[in-house]
Amino acid sequence: MNSIGIKIKSLSDIQAITTRIAWQIFEEHYRDDKIVLAGISPQGTKFAQMIVQDLKKISELKVDFIELEVDKKNPTNKIKALPDKIDTFQLPLVVVDDVLNTGQTISYAVGYFLKNRPSRITTAVLVNRSHGRFPVKVDFKGVSLSTTSQEHIEVILEGDNSGVYLR
Repeated sequence: MNSIGIKIKSLSDIQAITTRIAWQIFEEHYRDDKIVLAGISPQGTKFAQMIVQDLKKISELKVDFIELEVDKKNPTNKIKALPDKIDTFQLPLVVVDDVLNTGQTISYAVGYFLKNRPSRITTAVLVNRSHGRFPVKVDFKGVSLSTTSQEHIEVILEGDNSGVYLR
């Protein structure tokens, strides 16, 4: 174990997961002209951008990207979307995060988009911890990990330490 924790997934594992999720998203949306991916900052944004890159390699699907800033400690604070001008009205939307723990963050992120009436909302996560306190169903997941509430999952998607860690 290093100072970050026990490495559960390497960068190459994450890249394989990302490609698989991109294919799953494409299979769900191959009839659509355009979809929107919204990544929850910071690591969900990086993971979503990796998915967008793979979608562009495997399909002609037009993908708009939104970075969503959600205060994970207090998600009732104002949510900020960058860019804020992307319209999700009657478009399929995929909300992406690195780790699903209780479902709280994704619930508030989905709530942010409801007023814009997307045609469909699905979710994608790299790691599903299954500590659900909120009714969130993950549509596209990389890996499910059974962890205790005292354990922490850390996702690093840049640099030499890229990977998924348990600590």
